[in-house]
Amino acid sequence: MVATRGREKVVERVVAWIWEQQAFGGSLPGDDGQQYQVVYRGRPWGERGPDFQGAILAQEDGTLLRGDVEIHVRASDWRRHGHQRDPAYNQAVCQVVLWQDQARPIQRQDGVTIPTIELITRLVAPLAELERRSLLERPVPVVPCVSSRPRIDRAQPGCVDRA
Repeated sequence: MVATRGREKVVERVVAWIWEQQAFGGSLPGDDGQQYQVVYRGRPWGERGPDFQGAILAQEDGTLLRGDVEIHVRASDWRRHGHQRDPAYNQAVCQVVLWQDQARPIQRQDGVTIPTIELITRLVAPLAELERRSLLERPVPVVPCVSSRPRIDRAQPGCVDRA
């Protein structure tokens, strides 16, 4: 376990960006003693439930894990967020964290134990650099088309023009 004191300001969005960009190298250590390779990272999911859906991970022996991935800064966030009581996380095959800060295994609501995979020792660049990159590569927010007075613009579905 890596100490996390002084690292409280890292936000989950950065860890999700690291996972999405696959900004780590080599096999990933699980707290179950297995090493994992990412076959498919999964689809980012912005709704309630795990952060990436439909991921595929390969264990050393070739066994494939197929399911969802939940992202956290620390392993203890699983319990702190109450996922162990939430059936929406019963398709999770692992929790991916920056830091493994607990020795207790993670359990889903259905009683299945899943591995926690720690990224901090496998990052392709220093954490501060990856944080900086994640800020630079954030998608530009969609700004509604607005001018002065409301009128529906039929040329752009869902757009209210204020001209």
